[in-house]
Amino acid sequence: MIRKAIQLSSNMKQYLPHSRILFLTWTVILVASIISAVSFDDLPLLAIPPLALVLYLTVTDFRIVYLFMWACIPFSTELEFSGGFSTDFPAEALMVMLTAVAILWFAHRIRGISFALLFHPISLMILFHVGWITLTALYSSDQIVSIKFLLAKIWYIVPFYFLSYLILRHENDIRKWFLWVLVPLLFTIAVIMVRHAMEGFSFESVNTILKPFYRNHVDYALILGVFFPFVFVLRDRWMSKHMGWVLCGVFLIAIYLTYTRAAYVGLLVAVVGFLLARWKLVRYVILLAIIVIGVFLVSLSKDNRYINYAPDYYKTITHYKFENLLQATYRFEDVSTMERFYRWIAAFYMIQEKPIVGFGPNNFVSFYKPYSDRHFVTYVSDNPERSGVHNYFLMTSVEQGLPGLIIFLALLFISLLRAEWLYHRLKPGFYRKLLAGVIGSLFFILFALLLNDMIETDKVGSFFFLNLAFIAIIERNASRDNTLKSNSTASGT
Repeated sequence: MIRKAIQLSSNMKQYLPHSRILFLTWTVILVASIISAVSFDDLPLLAIPPLALVLYLTVTDFRIVYLFMWACIPFSTELEFSGGFSTDFPAEALMVMLTAVAILWFAHRIRGISFALLFHPISLMILFHVGWITLTALYSSDQIVSIKFLLAKIWYIVPFYFLSYLILRHENDIRKWFLWVLVPLLFTIAVIMVRHAMEGFSFESVNTILKPFYRNHVDYALILGVFFPFVFVLRDRWMSKHMGWVLCGVFLIAIYLTYTRAAYVGLLVAVVGFLLARWKLVRYVILLAIIVIGVFLVSLSKDNRYINYAPDYYKTITHYKFENLLQATYRFEDVSTMERFYRWIAAFYMIQEKPIVGFGPNNFVSFYKPYSDRHFVTYVSDNPERSGVHNYFLMTSVEQGLPGLIIFLALLFISLLRAEWLYHRLKPGFYRKLLAGVIGSLFFILFALLLNDMIETDKVGSFFFLNLAFIAIIERNASRDNTLKSNSTASGT
């Protein structure tokens, strides 16, 4: 234990300030903030010392801040300010800080940096994706809102994709990342489980017990579901075999107790998605799914046939028992399901109005009401919380036009195909298991996007771009560590 403590102390020296002047400066800031907070009765002033420390670490060595950002994601809560501005604090503040520092770091070391990542197929599609968002922001119906969206997209992509590629260079780095996410996530699970137990694990209390960690049960369920494939495939890599299975059980129980239908189906889709990649069927199933969805939409739109599925306003209600909710779902009597239909139909009319550049990023909420169909109105259609389409593909089409949808689908398609191709070239071992988790996590997110707009949230968007980065990271690391099969062997897998 003493040897480990000495080793931990020596490892922390590279992150913590050594200079007596720096220590005294930070002490003065700490004392001044405490005195100011007490004098002015303003508790947020107490946040200044930790922010000063994080800023110092960001400038000197941003690796520890990168990991700290991941640890903050389960704890981040949405803060709303006047003027309609909101942020996920503190994770999003750290994203902005890391993005700024990363840009300065790359600019300072531009001559010594390898640009191999920029020419990776996934990177090229991400840059194309951001480029099209920039163009649609210029033609936006509300440019200020769209430019804010563009900036937010950049500070998601830079830390979670580009910095991940830079920082997660070895297996040990990825192990650290896993633990920095796992431990805080387990803490929130434990707190929520205790609170939920005090409420008898009731369905009606599930949203009230999540504060301040999660906005609602969907946020909570999706972050658990997105991370679970990593917990499962790496269960024997971090602890004893039995503890790994216990950990999987804890996650599954927690997901079940969220009472979130999308998470249940998403886990099944994750398993099926991995099997498709293992059997080299991803491209065929995705193309088939696109064709089936296209035929289904054409069928519904012909002669306005979709109106036949309009709900009964007085029967479409919120349900307070989970079994009633499940029954209402397939009877088209659940308010959340039918409200989705209401917005999806509005989205289709909006796409017809502006099919090329759309209404501009993040503009659906401001413009969809005139395009809605009164047949599908529910008693929550006034939308006081200003939530979106609840289908990321439709939202992308509305806000970025059909070219924007095609670019995003191409990004997903290329990423999944690259992951499938790489999986069959990897030798059995750590990176192959990790890639299996990436594939499962991506398919979970893919399904979640059919029912939610979650890539612009820290609970899901962070993992989406990290999964894309992991594909490039595994490809680089496996090539460097000689854990790739020969071409002849891989082709026969």
